[in-house]
Amino acid sequence: MAETKWLALLFAILALHLGTNGRASQQEAARASSDPTSLKRKLETRSEYLHVHRGGWALRQLNHVEFSFEGAYLPCVENAKTYSIFRVSTPVVYRHTPATTAAGLSDMTALDLALRPVSFGSVGFGPGFSLPTATDKTFGTGKLSIGPALAVTMNLLTRFKFGLVAEQFVSVAGAANRPDQSYLILQPIATLFVGRSYFLNFNPLLRFDWPKHSTIIPVNLSLGKALSKELTAYIQPEYVIHGPTKDDWSIKVDIKYLGW
Repeated sequence: MAETKWLALLFAILALHLGTNGRASQQEAARASSDPTSLKRKLETRSEYLHVHRGGWALRQLNHVEFSFEGAYLPCVENAKTYSIFRVSTPVVYRHTPATTAAGLSDMTALDLALRPVSFGSVGFGPGFSLPTATDKTFGTGKLSIGPALAVTMNLLTRFKFGLVAEQFVSVAGAANRPDQSYLILQPIATLFVGRSYFLNFNPLLRFDWPKHSTIIPVNLSLGKALSKELTAYIQPEYVIHGPTKDDWSIKVDIKYLGW
């Protein structure tokens, strides 16, 4: 019984700390989780169920590792007030259609941004990479693609944050029997922070495929919560309203570990 009382006292003291310092830390975690230019290092895993309106379904597992560094190592760029973010994304796919079933790795991507704080938020620029790592040709492009990337975030209001990430990819090498690639990935971001630890986030990935003259436009909205100063989670439904995959829908569950 004595051990139980001591344990109860320890948990009570811990709860007091979480109730004071933890609240501010959770607010910081909620903001960092939805900010693509945050200096906090991130480990992220996202599970997705995709329903294909033409028949079939898919399971996707997307894992991100994000490093951050003080300073930016670019020639002829003053780096005293800059910082860098390097992110690697690894997608794994299991897809079932009436005709086939396939599983494997999709194309990996990487992003290397040099960012600078400005009066309204931050601005970043750097190269993006798409690597032909797909184990099934239907999961990837078969091409190594590179191109410029731009990221902007705006902290104009206390409870709102806005941002934009743009990546233009052009194929430079790869399988000769696969078509050349030229496409833009555009991600508008709007986040509303609710209470001390909750947030609503809008961050669809719009794809503009220039050779095919096609555009894919999804819409989504996630409900997230900072579970602690280092851990956040959200659930997000998404629906495609325009393009070749129109009427496809998905449900995503995402967990991020911050500041590792």
